[in-house]
This record gives sequence, C-alpha cells and structure tokens, in this order.
Amino acid sequence: MLQHIIHSVILYLNHHPHSAGIITFFIAFSEALAIIGTIVPGSVTMTAIGALIGSQVIPAYSTIVLAMCGAVAGDLFSYLIGIYYKKRLHNIWPFKKHPNLLKKGEEFFAAHGGKSIILGRFIGPVRSMVPLIAGSLKMSFGRFLLAAIPSACLWAILYMTPGIFLGAISLELPPGIALKFILSILIIISFIILLMWLIRFLIWHSAKQINNISRRIWVNLQRYKSSHWLTKLLTTTDPQLKNHQQLRMLIYVLLCSIIFLILAISVLFTHGILLKFNHPLYHLLTSIRFNLLDNIIIIPTVIFSPISISIYSALFFIWLLSNKQFRIAMHWIVVFILSSGATEFFKLFFYNARPITFYHINNLMPNSSFPSGHTMLTTTFVGFLAIIFAQSISKNRKYIPYTIATITIITIAFSRLYLGAHWLTDVAAGAAMGMAILLLVTISYHRTVNKKFPLLKNLIAIIVIFSLVGCYRIYNSFSKDQKQYALSWPSTTISITKWLRTRNHVIPRYRLSRFGRPKEAFNIEWLGNLSNITKNLQHDGWQVHNPKLNIKTFIYRLAGKHGKQQLPLLPQTYQNRYPSLLMTKITINNQLVLLRLWKSNIKIQKHNNNLWLGIVNYYQPPHKLLNIPIENHQKFIGATKILEKSLNSFHWKKVTANTKQQKESADYLRWNGELLLIYP
Repeated sequence: MLQHIIHSVILYLNHHPHSAGIITFFIAFSEALAIIGTIVPGSVTMTAIGALIGSQVIPAYSTIVLAMCGAVAGDLFSYLIGIYYKKRLHNIWPFKKHPNLLKKGEEFFAAHGGKSIILGRFIGPVRSMVPLIAGSLKMSFGRFLLAAIPSACLWAILYMTPGIFLGAISLELPPGIALKFILSILIIISFIILLMWLIRFLIWHSAKQINNISRRIWVNLQRYKSSHWLTKLLTTTDPQLKNHQQLRMLIYVLLCSIIFLILAISVLFTHGILLKFNHPLYHLLTSIRFNLLDNIIIIPTVIFSPISISIYSALFFIWLLSNKQFRIAMHWIVVFILSSGATEFFKLFFYNARPITFYHINNLMPNSSFPSGHTMLTTTFVGFLAIIFAQSISKNRKYIPYTIATITIITIAFSRLYLGAHWLTDVAAGAAMGMAILLLVTISYHRTVNKKFPLLKNLIAIIVIFSLVGCYRIYNSFSKDQKQYALSWPSTTISITKWLRTRNHVIPRYRLSRFGRPKEAFNIEWLGNLSNITKNLQHDGWQVHNPKLNIKTFIYRLAGKHGKQQLPLLPQTYQNRYPSLLMTKITINNQLVLLRLWKSNIKIQKHNNNLWLGIVNYYQPPHKLLNIPIENHQKFIGATKILEKSLNSFHWKKVTANTKQQKESADYLRWNGELLLIYP
C-alpha cells in the first residue's frame, strides 16, 4: 500500500516537475520557522528530496535553489516575528507556558552572537529559534541576511547530498527495485533519528527527575538536626552552585556505585545474565576488524594507557604545585590515587579472563580483565580536567570541556572493546567506578570557592604535557601494542594419515556467526591447489562469484537482481576472513547450492597444498527487499552429494564427524555430521 502511494507520488512529480520545487520550498520554509521547525524532520525530508533529485525524478538545480530560498524565507519570517514582539515574546504562547524554548536559544545566541545564525542552523534544539531571538534582540537586518543566506545555502546542499548519492546509486537498479531501495534507506534513516531522539528524551527526563528529587530531599534534610552533618558536608560557598546540586552529585555517586557492584557480582561471582552480552559484542567487533582501523584505534589506547595517565598526572601535579594551585593539586592526586588503587585492588584479588590471550609474543600471563583500567583512569583523569577547566569559563561555554571529555572517554572505551582487550562488562564497570570516584572528589572540590584558575596558562601546560608524553608513548609503545593486539589464530601440523582416519578436535567443526554463535558446519575438508579446484568445478558447471563485497555488489544483492544465482546479502567470514572461493550451482530440481572455501591454519605433513575448510549447502534467498527471514538453518543434508558428482579429478572420502560433545550446536544446525574429505 505504502509503495503504491509513493509510486503514485513519484509518477505525479515526473509529470509536474515544478510542483516538486514548490513542495520543496514549503518544506524548507516550515523547517526554518520558529516552533514548527523543531517538529519538521528536516534531515529525513531533505534526504528524501535529494534521493528524488539523484534518481532524476525531479530537476536538480531549480529544486536546490528553491530549497535555499525556502530556508532563507523561513529564517526571515521568524526574524520579523521577533522584531514585532521584541521582549513580549516571553508573554505569548507557547513561550509563556514553556520558557525553556526561548531560554536555550537566548543562551546560544548570547554565547555565539552573529555566528549563531550559521551554527544554529545545524543544531536541532535551537535551529528554528535563533532567527526569532535575533529579531527580538534587534540584530541589524543586514547582519542577519549576511549570516542567514550562506547558512541556508549550505544547509540545503549538505542535507540533500546524501539523498542525491542514494538516488544516483539507485539508477544502477531496475525501476521497481530502485523505488524499494530508496524507500528502505529512508525508513532506516527515520528509525535511527527517532531512536536517537528517544534516547536523548529519556536521558533529559531522567536527569530532570533526579534534580527535582534531590531538591526535595535537600529541603527535608535541613529540617532535621540528625542530618545536619550531611548538609554541612555538602554545603558549598560557590555562588555558581546550589546545595541541592551537591546532593544530586551524591545521588549519582550512589547510582554509579550500585551499577559497579551489580556488574562486579555478576562477573566475579554469579556469572549472571549481564555476561550474555559480552561474547556477541566481542565477536561482532572482531568480525569488522582490519589493519588500517586497528592502527588508528591503537593510538588512543596507547595515549591513554595507565602508564601514560600516570605520567600525565605526575607532571600536571608538579605543575599545579609550582603555580601554588594547592587545592586543585590535592584533589587531583586524590582522584588519581583512588582510581588507580581501585583498579589494582580488583585486578590483584579478583581474576577474570580477558577475551583473547594477551602477551602471546612474550608468553606472559595477562592480568585480570575486570575492570577496565584504561576506561576508569581516563574517566577520572579527563573528567576532572573538564571540571577544573569548566569552572574557569563562562556558563555558556562549559559544554566545551565536558563534550571533549565525553568523546575521549567513549573513544577509549570503544578502543578497548574493538581491540578485544576487555569485555563489555569490564568497560561498563570501569566507567561506573570512574564516575563514582570523579563525582565524589568533585563534591569536595566544589565545597568552597576555588582561587581563579589561569585558564590559558594551564591549558597550554596540559597541551604541552599531553603532546610530549603522548608522542613519546606512541614512539616507544606503538609497535609493541600493534603486535599485542593483532588478531592471531593458532596453527598446527598433522599427518595425512591422522587427517584421513581420525576426527579430532584440531580441525574446527563450525563457522561462527558475527555474534559468536555456531552458524554453519564445515562439511568439507579439501586438500589441494585452489586454482585447480576452481577450474575443475567450473568445467562441471559451477559459477564463480566475488566473495568480497563492494557498494555495487551489495546493492545488487540487496535488490535480488541476480535471480536464481542470488547470494546472501552479507559475505560470510571465518576467522575474520572472506572465503577464498565462492561458487554456486543450480541443480536439476532448480535449487541453488552454495560452496565456500576458507584457507585453514592446519598444515598436512609432506604436502605443499593447503587444507581448505569448506561449506556446501542449499541456499534459499529471501524474496523481499530487506527481508529478514526466520532462521531456517541452512540445509546441509544431501548437499555434499551435489559436489561429489563434480569430483572426477579428485579422490574423496565420506566420514561422520563426532558431534556428541557439541550436540546442542549440531541439533540447532540440523547437521548429521556428514563430512567430505577431498584430496589429490
């Protein structure tokens, strides 16, 4: 139904291209209007228009120009409303009922001045309010247009470009499939935006509730003498803070501590349900690793290693003492001692194995995985830096150090997960304990008004310390860490007699999915030269396919353009590698048989040929675009018989693998253990 409606709309726009321009103008106009603009999903609508341009449904230049004009007109209309009402804006609906709508925009305008017209265009919460506030604050008409016109033009181009790109790609596909492709991508984009909005709303709403609760608790604490010790301990003399905000931080300390304790008990004692997320995420990240990204992600993990942070902390502590910043220095060293002490305590007395075997280069025993020392120390180190720097800048710019700190902490946490150094529970526990320590010390730090912190001087000092130590650590440790974090798979050598006669555990039985679950059974073990294997199978009617995936191939597979020879959407991997050979064949019953071979890490004595692990199975492609079929457990039974008919140039032997010890996996895959051994 939806597809039919969209097809009718596209058909109408093909016959009336000027209508598309008018519609685009009003969409851009409404997106720029005060209040209304916060409701209109500009990123989705403009991407959709861009997709129609890229697929040549509507004209490009006139549509883009009208989008720019609509955005400028919307800004101008909002500006004129602001000029008319001026300061009376606060007394009219909806601003009288919801004063925060204006407050955020006013704070943003006060922080950035005329630049806010350009910057605000790309920031969701304030994008439609800034022109209105510019008018109410009597910004000159010339200055307003000077900022509004280029920002509107840039906005139209940037928001349409992804859609134009998608539309251009869709031209490679048949018309019906192109429509499905564009529609599917737009639905995905809309879902992601909705999800992000929902997460942001939940976080904002939760923070607001905790703030209200802390305010009520503070009032009650002041009524009773028995709780005066607590109010006295939390009371601050800093005029920028309120006492209930200190209590709010204490509530966050308790929440973070509870989260850490739940994780610690689950990991170290009960092995509870929280651990079920560890292996899937580990295997997923391992499946997307490649050398260039590895090298990039190793850099932050080296820069923010416990050794590096210890050096940063010691040097900055000395700097603070030499500049008589004694109070900051005291809290600084307390933060470092508490976080490093907590990390060492848990690693020393409670051992939890890491995801992969570390230090295999030097055959050293790795230390405990729980909690993540990198994450905990980075949270406290970078977090406390953000707090002391934020105290010395204006309220409107405090978000800058906090944003930098948040991005840094997230980057380090992700690097530990990506490199396979920690489980998800380790990283979450490190962040939770780090935040608890950081907030606890911050409560003490905020109890009194601190001396003025020389912002520029200290900023230069921390940049110099960070640059010198960071560069030295990269120079000294990058190569070592590169080897340490490299993916490695164990290899072994067996005799051909042992290979043919015994079904041992040296050779893996299953290919794991990207979430670490047995996905397919290796029902072929082929000893031979890959070129000879390919030629012999081609001679018997097997068709070769590219096992890797590029953008065009992905779209064709997504669209199902290959018909009977349709391949799985995502390429299957084993040990983070694509198949070395991918072939298909149509049987006389019109069934598609899929054959994939991977080079194994097993050597056969006195043989120069490689041993290849393979899977041959029946494959039924989905019939719908972006269809997620119910797992039908690829059909293995009988699939080897199709391959047997093509093995005239090879010897082969059929055996039964021992699946008793892996009965659950074998039952799940509906595999009877039938295994084909092929050799020259």
